[in-house]
Amino acid sequence: MTSHHAVQPAQSPGAELAYDVLLDQVRSQISAVDAIDAKLGVAVGALIAVTGAMYAAGPPAIVAGLVSGWSLCALVEAIRGFRYQPFTDGMNVKFFAERMHLQPAEIKRRARVVLQRAQEVNEQRLNRKGRRLMRVTYTLGLIAGVALLGKALGVS
Repeated sequence: MTSHHAVQPAQSPGAELAYDVLLDQVRSQISAVDAIDAKLGVAVGALIAVTGAMYAAGPPAIVAGLVSGWSLCALVEAIRGFRYQPFTDGMNVKFFAERMHLQPAEIKRRARVVLQRAQEVNEQRLNRKGRRLMRVTYTLGLIAGVALLGKALGVS
């Protein structure tokens, strides 16, 4: 007689810990996405305020042109940062449905591979989103610096 249950390899001592750590990392990444989006929103508001203040000061045409170009580039980066990208939290309903006949420890063992891949994919997307936030922040600093320099030199 053959058994309908799959033979399951012995669980390694660190398997439960590895699963828990990976799951926590993926959850942390999903939370980080929300935090970066909030910072991007603040950065866009600051970009608009700083650019408006620059124009209110009546800078020379060359400075206004440079600020316009920088502001536009920063706005495009912010929009790209807000762009929807699916981050994954690991296993889905189909994953569990296909493994319902297995013991919980075996499901976790197999889920570790899925969680590890999710962590890698999310990390790449999170880094890209963070770099876009930094570009907007650098541009804000650049525009504010030009405004302060212009004020100090009496150009505006």
